[in-house]
Amino acid sequence: MSAELGYSVLAALPGARLAPDRHDRNGRTMHASRLLLTLTLLAALAAVTACGRKAPLDTPYDAAVQARKDAEKAKKPLPPEPAPPQTDKPFILDPLI
Repeated sequence: MSAELGYSVLAALPGARLAPDRHDRNGRTMHASRLLLTLTLLAALAAVTACGRKAPLDTPYDAAVQARKDAEKAKKPLPPEPAPPQTDKPFILDPLI
């Protein structure tokens, strides 16, 4: 009788929650594999759309130098001269890397 109401047969077990089956637009029950496939495709789509430009990362110093050059070309006020980066200081956790 519970199957007629749209509830899973397993919902009749003690301690189970009574939740209606998931149906798609045509009234068919959605299977876990179809749901997993949909979620996998959405994750792949999100990963592909998160791609940025293909270039190495800019350090803050390099970005400041480039901004200064761009301002010179555009004849705009120059940003302050960037200080060159300091030498690499050792950190206590460096050996772990």
